[in-house]
Amino acid sequence: MSEKKTFSVNTLSKSFDDVSLLLQGIIGTPTEKIKTKELKHCISTLENFKRYADLLMDSCSYQNKNTINISVEKYLPDMNNLLLELEVYYGGKNIKNLSQIKQLAEKIYEDYLSKVKYELIPYINSRMFSRKLITGVRIIDAQHKALFTFMDKFVSRVINESSNEDLEKVQRFLIKYTHIHFNEEEKLMEESGYPRKRAHKSEHKDFVDMIEKIDHFKEGKNEVSTDDILKYIYFDLNQWFINHILKSDRDFVEFHKNRMGEED
Repeated sequence: MSEKKTFSVNTLSKSFDDVSLLLQGIIGTPTEKIKTKELKHCISTLENFKRYADLLMDSCSYQNKNTINISVEKYLPDMNNLLLELEVYYGGKNIKNLSQIKQLAEKIYEDYLSKVKYELIPYINSRMFSRKLITGVRIIDAQHKALFTFMDKFVSRVINESSNEDLEKVQRFLIKYTHIHFNEEEKLMEESGYPRKRAHKSEHKDFVDMIEKIDHFKEGKNEVSTDDILKYIYFDLNQWFINHILKSDRDFVEFHKNRMGEED
C-alpha cells in the first residue's frame, strides 16, 4: 500500500473492523442476554461509521452511494425505534424487541457492511487521497500528509469513544499545525509573488477561526457533548481542508511551480 493512500484506507478499514465486531457481538449474543447499553453503543458506532463513509463517498464522487446505503438507511431507524420502545416500555427486557433488533443487525451486517467491504473499501483504496490531493510541492504535500495521518488516528478513536483528553490533544495539534503549515505556505506565496495571496490568507484565517470555535463549545454555552465536538473537528474541519487543497492550494501551486520551477 502506498503512503499516499494511508489516510483513507487505514481509517475506513479500522472503522469498518470496529463496527463489524460490535454488530457481530449483538448477532452472536443469545437474545435474552443482550444489554440495552451494548445496543445503544452499537447503534451509535454504526451511525458514526455511516457518516464517515458518506463523507468519503461524497469526497471522491462515488456513484453507488445509494446502493451502498439502501439497507442501513432502511433498517437503522427501525433499530432506533425498537430500542426507544424497549427502554421506555419494557426497561430493556423484552424478548420480541430484542429479537427484532438482532434480526435488523444481521441484515445490516450482511447487506450494508458486505458492500462496504467488497465495493467501497477497494474503491477508496484506488481513488481517494492518492494523486487527487498531491500538489507536487514537497513541503506542502508533506505537511498535508501530516494532518491526514493525525486525523486518521483521531477518527479511529472517535468511532468508539471520545474524551476530554482527545479533544485537548486534537486542538493542540491543530493550533501548532496551522501555525507551521500556513506560515510556510504564505512564505512561499511571498517568494513567488502570488497575486491571490490575500484571499488565500483569508481562507487560512477562516480555518483558524473554526479551530477557535472549539473553545466556545468547551465553554458549555451550546450544550454540545465532547463527542459532538470531536465529530465537528473531523467532519467539518477535515472536509474544509480537503476542499481548500483541491481548489485554493492547487491554484497557488500551479502559479508557484510556473514561477519558481517544478522542483521544491
